[in-house]
This record gives sequence, structure tokens and C-alpha cells, in this order.
Amino acid sequence: MANQSAVNPFILYKSLHSTPDAINNDRLFDFQENTLLGNTHAADLLVQKYDGMVRSTAKALSKSSCPSTESSTNLLSVYNAAGHAEGQDGVKALKRIVPLLERRPKDLGLLLTVVQLYVKAGNTTSAITAMERSLRSLEESISEADQDARFNPGLLSALVSLYQLEGRKVQIRSTLSQAAAYWQKKPEASATLLRAAATSLLHSDDKADLVAAGEIFRSLHQKDSTDRVAIAGYVASQATLNYSQVESQLDRLPAVGELVGDVDISALESAGIMPSASIAAAAFAKARKRTATDKDGQIKKRVRHSRLPKDYDPSKKPDPERWLPLRDRSSYRPKGKKGKQRAAERTQGGVVNESLDSSAQKTTGGGNAGSSNKNKKKKGKR
Repeated sequence: MANQSAVNPFILYKSLHSTPDAINNDRLFDFQENTLLGNTHAADLLVQKYDGMVRSTAKALSKSSCPSTESSTNLLSVYNAAGHAEGQDGVKALKRIVPLLERRPKDLGLLLTVVQLYVKAGNTTSAITAMERSLRSLEESISEADQDARFNPGLLSALVSLYQLEGRKVQIRSTLSQAAAYWQKKPEASATLLRAAATSLLHSDDKADLVAAGEIFRSLHQKDSTDRVAIAGYVASQATLNYSQVESQLDRLPAVGELVGDVDISALESAGIMPSASIAAAAFAKARKRTATDKDGQIKKRVRHSRLPKDYDPSKKPDPERWLPLRDRSSYRPKGKKGKQRAAERTQGGVVNESLDSSAQKTTGGGNAGSSNKNKKKKGKR
């Protein structure tokens, strides 16, 4: 009924809770109980019973240990976060859930919910910050359970995936090396995690990282003598440090011809080889530089057509005075007698007309000239 989009959520909720509870020995297995519990909380969300779901999940979480790597416990944290979000998604849900993570930084289910919402919103940096903050709080604890949760392979794989999205190779190497150093001391160490950590250390230029990778691959080889990945990794880590020590191990590795025997070389050559990004960028830049030079080897300056005037003729030589103002150009010819006279006066270094200066002094000289002119004015009719 839940798969039907047109079903009434309240009818679905009533039908789901009309099932009688199991009594005596008629109890469900754990995987069945988890599925039924998930359906119940999904129905609570559909009918908007947010407060009730928050109280029930919080009561169940209080009885379980924190942090926990159990799927049932972490699913309760997811349902609790969904109840606090009240049907919201994306950034609106984060505003309600992030404060919960600040109060419960060791809740792994809540942490992964926040990380998923950040990744869905395209904010990978905030997702990494949230994971690093929670892992730091686990690392400061002296409890063995907290340390096991801190270096949990599933949790670290999520963190490494986030690092890969942002190209943080140094953080990936340090995270895996710390996890490998921790799990090497425990008998239940994950071989997949140790192999990934040692492989990441092989790409380091530090001698200490190569030595650590060699020790990890050696321990993996001691546990499984038929593991060719461990042998190859040990040879690769010690080849640059002490080649004579691993020379006897080369016969145990498959030959190069055996590895590439089923590869069709002619098909690869006909299909072409995809160059790396750096090589392709260098070839593209070289091709652009070659097209920008003319036959004489001189570089041509490319001009945009939008910056050229409409009547532009490449055969004509441009006017060298085109950047000067119109009045400062040699071709400027003012109109009228007054314009020519003003142009002559503005000419720097030209001949000074002394008659103009004397006439100017006569008109402006004497302070009584203005008062005498005023007295000579005729009186008008009253």
C-alpha cells in the first residue's frame, strides 16, 4: 500500500497500526523488526506526528550506547533527525538538525544524516568540517569503544570519499595511515582498510611513509602468503629503499607478458590514446601560439572585431593624432574670425600681440572710468 502514490496517509497509518503485536515466542527477527520499525516511522512522518516520533526515538536512543556502529541504532538517529526537521529538506532541514549534532557530536547516525544533506546541497566543505569535528571529539576520548568508532572503516571510507571530491590527497594519506597504525595493533583488523592505507602511502615521497607501507604489506603477506597484492605492494615499497631485499620476491609475481597477453595493441593504437589533462593543455597552448605567429616569426596581435570602427579599412594607416582632443590636432581649423583669433592666442610659444595687451590695459586702466560712464547716462522719463 505504501508504494501507491494515491493512498491516503491516514488510512495507511491506521492499517499499519491495526496489526496485532507479537506475543510469547511469535517474535520477529532483527532485520524484520528494523523494517517494520522503519515503516512505522515513515507512516508517522506522512501523518505529521513529528513530536511523537521525536519522543519515541529519543527514548530508544537513551537506552543504547553512543557512539554505536549498529545499523538499528543509527537508523533511530536518522528517524529522530527527520522528526526534528518536520518534513523539511535541504538547507531548511540543516538549520534544525545541525544544532542537534553540536549537542550530540558522537551520534554517528545523526552525523551521516548531516553529511548527506550537505553533500546533496553541494556543500562538500561543510560536510568535511562536520565529520572532522565529530571525529576529533571521539579521538579525545580514552574509551576503547570511542576509538573503535573513530577508526571505523565505513566512517573513514565516507571521509576519504569527501576528500577525493575536493582533491585533498595529503589528508587522505594521513587519515588512512592513522587508521592503519591503529588497526595493526588489533587482531580483527580489516584487510581492505590496511591494503588501501598502504597503497595510499606508496604515492608519498617521504621515506617514512614507504617504510610504513612496507610493514603493512609484510603483515598482510604473513597472514595470507598467497596474497599477490601484498607481495606486489611490498616490492613496490622496498624497491627504492633496498632492492636487494625484495629481488628474491620478483619470481613470485606474474610476468608482464602474462598480464598484458590478452590486450589488443592494434585496437588501442587505432582507437587512439587519451592524453592526460596537463599534456592536452600544453599541446593546446602550443597550437594557439603557433597560429598567432605569421610567416616572419613575428607574433600577430589579435584585435576583437567589436572594438574596431564600422568604416575600418586595414589598408589605410590610422591617424597618429586620433587619441588627441579635436582642438589639439594639427588638422583643426576653427570657424570665423573670433575662432581663429582665439586659436592663435592659445598657441603655446607663438608671437605675442602687444597691441591687444595695450588696448586691454586702456579699457581696464583707471578706477574713475566706470563712475564717469554712470554719470553720463541719460535720465529716463518719470
